[in-house]
Amino acid sequence: MRKAVTLFLAVCLQGLIVAAMAQEQPGNIAEIIRVRPKPGMEKQFEAAGKEHIAWHREKQDDWAWLVWQVISGPRTGDYVAATFGHKWADFDNPKVPREEDGADAAQRIGPYTESMETQYTAYLAKYSRPSPGASSNATRFSTVVTIHLKPGTEKTYLNAVGKLPAAMQKTNWPGRYMLHVLVNGGEHPTFYLVLPRQKWADFGPPEKPFDKMLEEAYGREDAEAILKTFDKVEASVSSEMIVFRPDMSYV
Repeated sequence: MRKAVTLFLAVCLQGLIVAAMAQEQPGNIAEIIRVRPKPGMEKQFEAAGKEHIAWHREKQDDWAWLVWQVISGPRTGDYVAATFGHKWADFDNPKVPREEDGADAAQRIGPYTESMETQYTAYLAKYSRPSPGASSNATRFSTVVTIHLKPGTEKTYLNAVGKLPAAMQKTNWPGRYMLHVLVNGGEHPTFYLVLPRQKWADFGPPEKPFDKMLEEAYGREDAEAILKTFDKVEASVSSEMIVFRPDMSYV
């Protein structure tokens, strides 16, 4: 009985923490839809996806829908569609009714779809260092790092992450990134670190290593403390590369 109560309290507290982070600023909610085509039907899937985007254009949808294709990791070949910059209330009365949107997608794309997964995330601007124009333009490539934290370590993690933008600014370090937190649709607590890349050469390491940048900004002792914090709170870290598909997107 006591174990069940403890689990219930942990879930409730986790929900409160995520909700607080999600309310950091208005218009920071994203809907992320990951779709896997049926094997051998990738071309039909893409053609249907373009038809569905054309349908959004005909409806004069005022939401942007961006699409990427996964090109590394166990989910290689998946497609990721996302709409950003929303408040929760936006989903109640969108210009294009969600029932109509879902019905058209099911009719056009459904026959070529093997699986679909939907998540909701919140963009944490305070803890990010985006590229200029990142809010409206997608770079050609991105690395998406999925970070699963140990339960109850969210604040500790964010305290450490919060020190990075100032350090990068102080040392003129070129790193850019956006941090999102999973609000609903998966394992908690989970954060997504998105690193924009314009070309393949950008995947190479910077001239100044990350740890050296931190040491230059804060001194060796504080830099090591920040790095140890990440090691302490992270349960697992994985990454994948995605490429932007403007031909399948609606802006």
